[in-house]
Amino acid sequence: MIRQTVRRLLTAPAIRRGLCSDSSRVQSAHQVFAALTKNRPVFRITEPVDVIQEPSVFYQGLLRGIAQAKSRIVLSSLYLGSDEPELVSALDRALAANQALRVDILLDCLRGTRSDSRGQSSATMLAPLVRKYGDERVRVAMYHTPALNGISKRLWPQRYNETFGLQHIKAYVFDDELIVSGANLSRDYFTNRQDR
Repeated sequence: MIRQTVRRLLTAPAIRRGLCSDSSRVQSAHQVFAALTKNRPVFRITEPVDVIQEPSVFYQGLLRGIAQAKSRIVLSSLYLGSDEPELVSALDRALAANQALRVDILLDCLRGTRSDSRGQSSATMLAPLVRKYGDERVRVAMYHTPALNGISKRLWPQRYNETFGLQHIKAYVFDDELIVSGANLSRDYFTNRQDR
């Protein structure tokens, strides 16, 4: 139903021919979003939204959020890059400084356990935090697609097995602050990759 409503609104004759003014395009966009909110969950935003333009600002925002969090840190990403000891160290410092802090991390199992050339993976990077602080303060969850199991899982090599499905949420929560991103927790996304 929503798909049909969006298609109908976006293919209106005036829009299709490019004859509508900027104000009518804004009105059409408003109609699309209004139709979407009728049948889907909506999170009303009352606080200002800051748009992060640069990868380095994204990274600094993550580090700042980790350092300032008082009660919770939630990181959901495809993976944590094995070249990210600074991010893991920041989590370690925050946990050591604040006994009330709890860290929950959700990663994709297939991508999060894939080893690099040094034998490092997201799982091996985070395991010391779980050992040091216990699973009552640090929880690492790995989503595994049900589409890949049994013999098929053993037959498909790493990288190729990820085509069966991944956990792809990229949301980072620090107490009541939220960063929604298209960026994974990896050096490329912190230095030179401008993601969606």
